[in-house]
Amino acid sequence: MELGEPDASGRRRPVPIKGSEFDVAYDTVIGAIGQTPDIPADFKVRTGRGNTIQADAGLATSREGVWAGGDAVTGPDSVIRAIAAGRKAAISIDKYLGGDGVIDEELTPERGIATCAGITADDFKVQPRVKMPCLAPEKVVGNFTEVELGLPEDGTVFEGKRCFGCGYRKQISRAPLPPAAGKAAVQPGTPSPVSGIN
Repeated sequence: MELGEPDASGRRRPVPIKGSEFDVAYDTVIGAIGQTPDIPADFKVRTGRGNTIQADAGLATSREGVWAGGDAVTGPDSVIRAIAAGRKAAISIDKYLGGDGVIDEELTPERGIATCAGITADDFKVQPRVKMPCLAPEKVVGNFTEVELGLPEDGTVFEGKRCFGCGYRKQISRAPLPPAAGKAAVQPGTPSPVSGIN
């Protein structure tokens, strides 16, 4: 393709280069750019440019009781916007069903940490990370050489054994640190130097 002459809007659109056609054999082709929604006619929802579903601000479609969001409404966009559309539609659906649109209710209690959250039981919480081997600074100045060399096999195995349930890290508090040298320790029962806290 090459850019053609400017059209009425002043934009130069891509046009095929004559004689540049070629054939290539593939086992699998996955088309992932410039896709358009395939909306069956029996869905009975109004569509617009690019066959995208038309929806209002609350993502309700032209069909009563049907909502749509994500790329089917906006066309190709980011996954974060699609997730946000799901939340916006949930608020709209809740109001449609007689709710107040507040969908922040936690329906399950927060899970606690098991006695051993890791794969190994031996001092899991205090096992340090394996230090990543890196090139010396003087070897990476002025070039694009990768700095991190990757973990050796034994380091990789050790890190795998340190693995723990996702989300647990936020619930594991840091070990308390001793007071810094030169700072007077606050005796029990005496007011804290921070205003308003005893």
